[in-house]
Amino acid sequence: MAAVDNAIADYSGTFRLWLGNVGRAIKTSWIRLTEVADRTLFSVGEAPVTSGDIVQAFIILAIGWGLSRGIRIGIRRVGKKESVGRQAALYTISRLTHYSIILLALLIALTSIGLDFTNLALVAEEVEEAEAGEAPAEGDAKAAAEDAKEDSEKKE
Repeated sequence: MAAVDNAIADYSGTFRLWLGNVGRAIKTSWIRLTEVADRTLFSVGEAPVTSGDIVQAFIILAIGWGLSRGIRIGIRRVGKKESVGRQAALYTISRLTHYSIILLALLIALTSIGLDFTNLALVAEEVEEAEAGEAPAEGDAKAAAEDAKEDSEKKE
């Protein structure tokens, strides 16, 4: 029995040594990985883009793709029980949903990298106002009032 106890002690000491070495290797690898992830690759405007940001963007895109795929599979399952005309409509809905989710994921991923889309939203708002015939938000109120007065005079 003493020989077995000695063998267990020898193996447990070796196992503890191996476990300690693995722990140190994992810790060293993690430190190196975080150093690489924090390294600036380039800048977008004033925001630095790191390799960690790139990985984060790919993760966001992968989540968006997975969510889109799950929804498309769900719509396809519902469509199997429906008529042919309804299946075509469900296919169109699934494609539009897919592209919407992917576009949203892309915008979120690019925003996480540091791209600013507020200017794009302002441009879209100005275009909508121009198409609707409204005065621009930053336009002169006095000029708009004069234009309205001239229009009313022309109508009379």
